[in-house]
Amino acid sequence: SVEVFRADACVCGAPSTRRDPPLASDALYTLRAAVGTSTCALCECDTNHSGEVTASDALLVLKVAVGQVGFTLDCPLP
Repeated sequence: SVEVFRADACVCGAPSTRRDPPLASDALYTLRAAVGTSTCALCECDTNHSGEVTASDALLVLKVAVGQVGFTLDCPLP
């Protein structure tokens, strides 16, 4: 399958649901992108602005999704 990304469709940390705040399913999708079984635009999945999608990004999405305070998502602009 092929995914097409639109710059105006990026929601930082919510590649699956496009919700703010993200859900746990968004963290799972981000983890799948980190291990290479899915694709995800950096403007959605690079939540720590490191230039790549890693398991740390998925963990950050999960922390925000469950409401842990003190965590913010910082995705690069599209």
